[in-house]
Amino acid sequence: MQIITTINEPIPFIGTVDEMLANYNTHLWWQDPESWESVCDRCACKGWHKAAKYPCGTEPPRRDVVVWVDAEGNQHRNHPTLAALGIASDEIVE
Repeated sequence: MQIITTINEPIPFIGTVDEMLANYNTHLWWQDPESWESVCDRCACKGWHKAAKYPCGTEPPRRDVVVWVDAEGNQHRNHPTLAALGIASDEIVE
């Protein structure tokens, strides 16, 4: 295993679909004319990002993620914070 980097990312929203939609609707969305991405005019998060599922203006809880490449060249992500709790979490990034 070769470690590429450790990144710090928002933890995916844990809650009901109704809570997530209510949070998403607190953002003031506009479409960037160059990239065609939805971006919040108040907090600058992108519509596809994990932070979009949290209320506008709040900092989502975060976690460290280790990213590495295996012998076959597949990129993997591991969440050490979950591993410390005994939860296996290895994702292959496509």
